Amino acid sequence: FEPRVNHIRERIQLVENALQKLRTSENLRQMLEVILAVGNFLNYGTARGNAYGFHLDPALDMIDGLKANDKSMSLLVFVIEQMHTACPDALKWIDEFELLADASKGIYIY
Repeated sequence: FEPRVNHIRERIQLVENALQKLRTSENLRQMLEVILAVGNFLNYGTARGNAYGFHLDPALDMIDGLKANDKSMSLLVFVIEQMHTACPDALKWIDEFELLADASKGIYIY
C-alpha cells in the first residue's frame, strides 16, 4: 500500500509543478496577450472589441477557423508566424505544455 501512495504523491507533485510553471509562464502570457490583441483589433468598433479577456477554447477554435481571403492560411497560422518574427521566445510555451503532458502520464488511482 505504501509504495502505491508514494508513487501517487510523486506523480501529483509532478503535475502540481507543471501547473505552477504554466501559471507563471511569461511565454504563455505573451501568446495569450497577442491573441487578445488580435481579437480586439478584429472586433474594433463592436460590442466585442476592447475586451479584457476571452474564453480559451472558443477563441482558439475561432482563430483556427478564420481564413484569409485567399484561403491560404488561418488566423492561427498568421498569429504564430507573427510571434515567430516579433518574439520567438514566446513560442516556447509549447514546450511548457509538454511538461504538463509528461507529468500527467502514469497517474492511476488503484
